Amino acid sequence: MTAGGATRMYAALLGLVDETALVAPDRLRTIADVVYTGADMVMGVPTQWASGYSPYRPAAAAARGGSTFGMVGANGSAAFADIESGVAVAIMRNRFSVGDFDLATRVDTLVAQSIGGLNHD
Repeated sequence: MTAGGATRMYAALLGLVDETALVAPDRLRTIADVVYTGADMVMGVPTQWASGYSPYRPAAAAARGGSTFGMVGANGSAAFADIESGVAVAIMRNRFSVGDFDLATRVDTLVAQSIGGLNHD
């Protein structure tokens, strides 16, 4: 999958792409709602899941509960959508490097800053 293809899929989840919406607008937030909190049975770490997606973004400070859904891969690739901002993003790496999320985190931080969605603690 390409970054463009993943972004297009997430954009279609957020709204119309070529006159096609994959999810009815009134059902969209249910995708981002956390439905499981507990141990990840594969990785053995605490986790949360939202209808098959992760509620997190690579730049954790940018995630907004109930608005963000997507997936971050073990090699540092990531794709997600943010309902409130209407933004879909994908970062696809062509070199496998387990646990290297630096690029995805930097890109997501830039996206969050540009849309005013970066939460500062």
